[in-house]
Formats: sequence, structure tokens, C-alpha cells
Amino acid sequence: TDEAVDLDKDQNEIKISEEKYYAVYYDQKWFIGRVINKIYHEKYKIKFLRENLEAYFWPKENDCDIVNKLYIFYGPLKMTGIEPLKISRHDRLKIDTSYKEMKKKIMEVSKIISAFARRKYFPENLLYFMEALLTDCFLVHS
Repeated sequence: TDEAVDLDKDQNEIKISEEKYYAVYYDQKWFIGRVINKIYHEKYKIKFLRENLEAYFWPKENDCDIVNKLYIFYGPLKMTGIEPLKISRHDRLKIDTSYKEMKKKIMEVSKIISAFARRKYFPENLLYFMEALLTDCFLVHS
């Protein structure tokens, strides 16, 4: 459809909608993708673009992933052009800055988790729960 469907009205800062483009956090770098649909509660199916010299192309084979909304950190983006697609310089700088901030928060969470993981008596299932809770607190509420 031409009209975007609001998929998550409770999203703190980002309104996630079908057929819109967003920057998504991954450990090594960020990627731009288009939301295909909401899978369940806080998970979205996203189809990703490939970047080449600040221009974006659809790969020959679909590159889709199921992404938790916590990792959708910027958007919706206005993509210009047909193919290659482009984003504004302003958006690119904001994405880079937001990614670095998010990576720093995730590193802080990892340090806390590692400190608890070194304690041999700490139950693994509690560690998993704590990781999810800390990640949620750092990424959404800080």
C-alpha cells in the first residue's frame, strides 16, 4: 500500500511504520533497511540495503532479518533517488553520532554483564534476564 501503517505506537522516540526506512544497530556497523512488517510484540522483519560509496542498493538476494525495536535507532529516513538510493548528509551525520552513542551504552552493559558472569555461582538464566533488563534500561530510558 502507499500509506504507511503505524506498527508501534508505544515506541519511545521512533514511530516504526511499514515500508519506511530506518537505521539499525549491529555490533560492527549500522545498516539501513525497510520495515516489511511487525512480527510480534517488539520484533520487526526488515529488508536491508547494501551501501557502496554512500549510495544504497538492493542486493541481488534478499537480506532480511528479524530485529528487536531496541536496535532500530534512527528514522524514518527519507531515501532519495530510484536506485541507487541516497540519504541526506544531515541524516548520515545524525546516524553516525547516534550509533556511536548506542555502541558506548551497549559496551557499558557488556562490562556489567561480564562482571557478573565471572562469578561462578551466578545462575545463567538470571544472567540472561539481567542482560535483557540492562539493555532495555540503557537503550530506552537513558
